[in-house]
Amino acid sequence: MTTHIIRAAAVFSLLISFAAVTADAQSRRLIKADIPFSFQLKDTVHTAGEYLIEKAAPTAENRAVILRRKTGESIGMVNMLPLKGNGKPAGSAPLLIFNQYGSTRVLSEIHAPSEGFYGRIRKTKKETELAQTFGEPKLTTIVAK
Repeated sequence: MTTHIIRAAAVFSLLISFAAVTADAQSRRLIKADIPFSFQLKDTVHTAGEYLIEKAAPTAENRAVILRRKTGESIGMVNMLPLKGNGKPAGSAPLLIFNQYGSTRVLSEIHAPSEGFYGRIRKTKKETELAQTFGEPKLTTIVAK
């Protein structure tokens, strides 16, 4: 009898653990973006392709996001700053906004309010130099899924 109770408790514990892991995986919201051009994130150039973007921690209040290639390879984590005016972007479609200086594009904002994250990425020294050379950037927007 005691053996049955111990087995039942062990099975119940495993089921609870599995449910918690499944809930965590389902709570991770990510967006998929097909970026048709090379771009810079921080000071690294990345090739055109499909990318996945998700919050670094699903329950975190911060604005940290992780960017990955479709293959799963992480290309970086960024802490986003609040959008100008500290507002939430209009609309629900996820967007990536790139600043374009000449032929160089730099990821500057991520808007994914329905997935729970949005913000702007701090300009690097290199982007500041590009802005001094080219002036105001042209904006390129990619609609993500």
